[in-house]
Amino acid sequence: MIAAQALGYGKVISFDMGGTSTDVALIDGKATVTKEGMIGGLPLRVPHFEIHTVGAGGGSIARLDSGGALRVGPESAGATPGPICYGRGGRKPTVTDANLALGRIDPALFFGGRMKLRDPGLKRSFAEGILEVANANMERALRRVSV
Repeated sequence: MIAAQALGYGKVISFDMGGTSTDVALIDGKATVTKEGMIGGLPLRVPHFEIHTVGAGGGSIARLDSGGALRVGPESAGATPGPICYGRGGRKPTVTDANLALGRIDPALFFGGRMKLRDPGLKRSFAEGILEVANANMERALRRVSV
C-alpha cells in the first residue's frame, strides 16, 4: 500500500494467484481487519485481513459436472501429485496444464529451468475452456470486493 500511496493511489485491489487459490482484497487507504469470515464454508471468528478467496489457482482441477458444464476448482491437485505436466502422477487437468498446453508457460524456464514439464495432452479447445472458467471465477472475486 505504501507504494500505491507514493504514486497517489488511495484505493488498491490486491490480487494473488497461487497454486490452490486466488486471493483478492480492496485496500481503501489501509487493509481492513475483520472478525467475520469463512474458510471452506466454516465460520472464522478471529481477527484477519478481509480477503476474498476463490479456488482458481494453478493447481485447481478442471472437471465436467453432472450436467456436463466445465468447472474449475475449488479442488486442487496440490504440489504432489500436482498438475499432469509435473509428471508426478497427477491425472486430472489443472489451470497450469491448460496454460502449458496453450504455450503460456515456457517449459524451459519453469522453476528456473530446474523442473522439466511434460505435455499434459489437453485439446486446445478444452485448455481454452479451462482458462475461460478460471478467469471468470477470478473476475467474480474481483467484482465482489470492488463493485
